[in-house]
Amino acid sequence: MQTILKHISIYFMARVSAAVINLLTTVLLTYLLTPAQYGKYALVMAGIGFLSNVFFGWLGASIVRYFSDERCNLNAVAAAVIGGWFILNSLFSLIAVGTSWLFGREASEWRYLVVWGIAILWTQTWYDLCLETHRSRLNPKQYALMLFARSFISLVISVSLVRSGLGTAGALVGAFLGAAGASVLIR
Repeated sequence: MQTILKHISIYFMARVSAAVINLLTTVLLTYLLTPAQYGKYALVMAGIGFLSNVFFGWLGASIVRYFSDERCNLNAVAAAVIGGWFILNSLFSLIAVGTSWLFGREASEWRYLVVWGIAILWTQTWYDLCLETHRSRLNPKQYALMLFARSFISLVISVSLVRSGLGTAGALVGAFLGAAGASVLIR
């Protein structure tokens, strides 16, 4: 019982701290970006959130389900999850690039943002798989560190790059580096 309460408290504090940092990031980006820049950022991030939740969520559920079962061949499960992750990301990348070229010259800024969106999709979905792996292995401290690291790195880099004049792209680079950095730094 004591272990369960300890894990619950760690997960709770991790979620709360990440949510506070994410809210602060939203407030700062809303203040620093023009309405048009923030709108583009929000559209890219909403698209990534939609794809990640709808099309990749089952991969994380598979990790939690099968990594906790000692009878499973973990290498086979990991290979299937990584294969599914790679195929889905490749498919959505091709669709995004192909679609962005249909809009002509006036969409050149969107093409640039689509490239960052693709990069974020790959890193965000990988980050989610790493997070679910920690959860399935009952590693609440690693889970908490990943949540905090992603939020903090995204905040610092996004705000710094936006303040330096990179606008929407700066905010997206921060989101990319937050997910990538947390995935690489927290093992």
